[in-house]
Amino acid sequence: MILGNRRSHLWVLSCDLNLMLRFRRSHICEQSKKLRSLRKISYH
Repeated sequence: MILGNRRSHLWVLSCDLNLMLRFRRSHICEQSKKLRSLRKISYH
């Protein structure tokens, strides 16, 4: 029981970390896209 709970807890933590990393990656991608569009506008 205890080992199973610990495993599920670790799994939940890893899932949360993966979600956070994914969110961060997508956020960075969006920021870079915005910066690129701003640069294009400034160039033109």
